[in-house]
Amino acid sequence: SNQLTSVTIPDSVTSIGNWKFDVVVDNNKRITVPYELKNNKYIVDLKKLDSNLDTKKVSNVTNGTYDPTTGVITLNQKPEKGMEISYTYEVSNSHVSKSYTFTLELGEEVQSDANNEIEKDFNAVSDVVYNKLNNIVFEGNIDTDKQFDENVKKSIVIKSKDGEVKLEKTIENTDKYNNGYSGFKATLSKDDLDKIGDIVDASIEIKVENNGETLNLPYKINPINSRMSTGYFDWESNQYKAEDFPSTEIGKNVFSLKIGSNNEILLNNKVKDYGLNLLAYYLNNYRYVLDLGIECGNFDISTKEHQNIFEVKNSNGEIVYTGNAVTFKDGAYKDLKSKTAIQIIVPVEYS
Repeated sequence: SNQLTSVTIPDSVTSIGNWKFDVVVDNNKRITVPYELKNNKYIVDLKKLDSNLDTKKVSNVTNGTYDPTTGVITLNQKPEKGMEISYTYEVSNSHVSKSYTFTLELGEEVQSDANNEIEKDFNAVSDVVYNKLNNIVFEGNIDTDKQFDENVKKSIVIKSKDGEVKLEKTIENTDKYNNGYSGFKATLSKDDLDKIGDIVDASIEIKVENNGETLNLPYKINPINSRMSTGYFDWESNQYKAEDFPSTEIGKNVFSLKIGSNNEILLNNKVKDYGLNLLAYYLNNYRYVLDLGIECGNFDISTKEHQNIFEVKNSNGEIVYTGNAVTFKDGAYKDLKSKTAIQIIVPVEYS
């Protein structure tokens, strides 16, 4: 019957994740930062700029003395606005290790009292963003000295420009930031994006409910973020800084992020008349296998007009292969219309 009756990903293969060969971290990134006078010394505290910074991976600091135990740069002289400090920072995963150069341009002096700290009592700070099979995943941290236990409740709230709540959903607590359960993982599914619909510059808030207190925190980036994507095609899911996350199509939705003037993360979503849903993909016998859901009018893979369903093009845009797809038996992927879930197998020579 040329139909697949179940969805099975072989144990011997590893999910590819979202592939994109693109370096997303600019070398010699320039950032304007404040400095402060503390104990009669002018300093720049890198940990205040990025609470996730691994202080031991900073090296080659110019115009100052660096303390790797605290992440503080003590400036060699009284600074003037526009003075520059540079340093290198090592970024690595299981496949890639590379050092990046950052240039800090000093701005205004800030006072070192409790009411004028760079950090406030609470900040919802982005760590990484990535695409995982029709889901946008935000990982971040409530940046505070206060401890959270596993009973803290967190939600992600999406609001339009006029303050209308378009989506609110509970998110996962995580404990990987050395401060109890201060971390979170928020997932926006295709259904969530469908519900949000067309929207421009929507705000993202992290709602925290703890011991009878409720906080709605704007979701922001760090001025410096140590968790940078390598951007290389490998066997791991690509993880990006929010400001580098690429525009992504999920079903009929074209999803993107934008950074506002106060470092807040803004959400944009454009709904099209058609779309592809990537349900799963992997390598099997050196061939790419893709399971897709088609959203396009009255699409039906069993009809003659849809027999030749996919094309492979070379770098010049020339079609080098046209192939057929097979349909799954209804119900193999739930919530999809009949005859809209298909599987494509790309020949070895094009995988």
